[in-house]
Amino acid sequence: MLASADVVKITRQIEAIQATQSSKAKHPTKAGAKTHLARAQAQATPASSPKQTMAAAPLQIGAAIVAARTAAGLSQNELASRTKTAQPNIGRLEKGGNLPSVRTLQRVAKATGHKVVISFIPIT
Repeated sequence: MLASADVVKITRQIEAIQATQSSKAKHPTKAGAKTHLARAQAQATPASSPKQTMAAAPLQIGAAIVAARTAAGLSQNELASRTKTAQPNIGRLEKGGNLPSVRTLQRVAKATGHKVVISFIPIT
């Protein structure tokens, strides 16, 4: 049975990661980026109800993969082993280096105890 995901928490983690990505110019060192990310994650609070989030870009999907992996308490190596791929592939997915296939997303979701939900929403 798959565990349900706290989508709001994952969304906040994605936002924290995106803030870190956009602030790399301000924080050129890894230590500075880690401090910024830790500060952003500390500000995130658990939500009471799930919320839908939309991922349109590879970077957003990568951030969602990082959030699912960390929520499951897995390292990149452990996730790679569970999905029968190499760790560098997981690294590229998490960095948003490429757009993963639905099959890959399903393997990651299963390995982390989540499920993938895809929907089509009319453009307004």
